Amino acid sequence: MKKNVLLVALIAAVLLAGCRDDSTDDDDTAGSRSLRGVTMDAFTGDVKQCTPSIDDFAFTSESSALNSWTGWKRNNANGVMGKVFNTTLGDYQSIYTHLETLDEHIALVNAFTDSFDDPGSHTIGDDTAKVVTTVSEVNVPFMGWSFREPMSVPVDRVVTVTSGTLTVHMAFRVSGGREVIVEQYTDGNSDAGVFYAIRDGNYLGVWHASVTDTNNGVQFMWDGDMGEGTFRISLSSDAGGNWQVMGGGSVETSGSAMAFMARNDDTGGSDVKYYTSMTLAEFSAGTEKAIFNAGTAPPGGAGALSYITEDSEDCLGFYRVNDFPVSVDDLDWNN
Repeated sequence: MKKNVLLVALIAAVLLAGCRDDSTDDDDTAGSRSLRGVTMDAFTGDVKQCTPSIDDFAFTSESSALNSWTGWKRNNANGVMGKVFNTTLGDYQSIYTHLETLDEHIALVNAFTDSFDDPGSHTIGDDTAKVVTTVSEVNVPFMGWSFREPMSVPVDRVVTVTSGTLTVHMAFRVSGGREVIVEQYTDGNSDAGVFYAIRDGNYLGVWHASVTDTNNGVQFMWDGDMGEGTFRISLSSDAGGNWQVMGGGSVETSGSAMAFMARNDDTGGSDVKYYTSMTLAEFSAGTEKAIFNAGTAPPGGAGALSYITEDSEDCLGFYRVNDFPVSVDDLDWNN
């Protein structure tokens, strides 16, 4: 079985950010340490510093077949680039759609910062928050599917905000330039999602899984370094039955390169993988690039191709086929 390094990379980074030796992070004093006035940072703008994005663009709706450039180009809403990196379509397969949701929920919780040291219920306008200070760790919903056991994360607070039909459970630890967030949300009876996000200086990492009322399931892992201008991504969704992409690279300069590999049920089944590579300038200009079949022309690991070469430390790898939530119950908050 091929090694799935995707979640291993995230876990190692989170444990480094949340548990490394720091006298102020002692679990025994977490609840007594004041967090009044502390706010968590938004992610979307910082992710854009080290990841490509497609803003204010006229999209078409064309083929999703991966064996031709049409299935990859940035102005095709069904193409790899158009799906993953658009910021305006609200597509559930775009990382930016979900990052904006995370930012909105962080803002909801931050509004109650003056009550972060006060256990109990608090109200601002029509929003209500319940603050729990006697907590040392929480389990990440759905992530345990990859390990056959719960994944626990050290935290200092759990704040549950109710706003209309939306309920946000946000557990977090904030210490200096390091932040760890575990969030689960439900909106009505049929929309739910989970985030596991970290910030450690220039390093950012976000894992997410969600399902909507139209049975659109998605799971992705992204991490990047704002200082180096590099990123990695792996995403799995239910588009056309199974649709997956992984890759990464650099956006530091216009000549920096990135590479992506994808597979879907529409193009030869999920066992057939195709890939391409491009510079940031080519990505931005929509320059047509060659598409390769990974089965007959493996990427080889040189340069940006290391991000799509399995067993390379730069490569997160694919999720398992159909590895995404299919119901709200898959994402229950059991903490």
